[in-house]
Amino acid sequence: MMQDINLIPEELKNQKKKEGWLKKLFIGSMVFLFVSILLSGSLLVYKVALDGSLGDINSKNAVEEQKIASLKAAESKMSNLGEKLLFIQKVLDLRLGYSFLLKELGNILPSGVYLTNVTAASEDKAAIGGITSSYAMLSELVKNISDNASLESSIFDYSEVTSVNLKEEADRIEFSMNVYLKKGALLYGTKAK
Repeated sequence: MMQDINLIPEELKNQKKKEGWLKKLFIGSMVFLFVSILLSGSLLVYKVALDGSLGDINSKNAVEEQKIASLKAAESKMSNLGEKLLFIQKVLDLRLGYSFLLKELGNILPSGVYLTNVTAASEDKAAIGGITSSYAMLSELVKNISDNASLESSIFDYSEVTSVNLKEEADRIEFSMNVYLKKGALLYGTKAK
């Protein structure tokens, strides 16, 4: 049998194989290096974009925190204002409406009777002082109050004359009377209960 004759020495074959592997390893390394550079560059760009976004978010957050701080101050003022409004509403609800009394007196006051003093003694009683030239006119005032008291829209309940003085030198009669009002009349006017 004959052995094959190999014209290329074994060492040269091994060296060529080795060079092929080295070439493949070099190309693989270059591809790996290129991919690593691309990946690193992409990560760097992504990090820069994230840092920019984070900076924007932080600046927006700072602006929003300033808005919240200013709104907290406004909320505090509004809360105080709300408390003040409640207090004012309570005061307004409890104030006596003297205008209701004066308006009703103006509607029933007969000609020739003049009021000199009107005082609300309490929320259901008023003291009235005045002058007139005759007892008939005073009687008409008392009758008008009595007639008006029977109306549902009236604030009057009843009246009583407390004093009458004849001033002959001045030719007039001075009088004082108490006018009792329906419950809540000075608070609610004609909507008294």
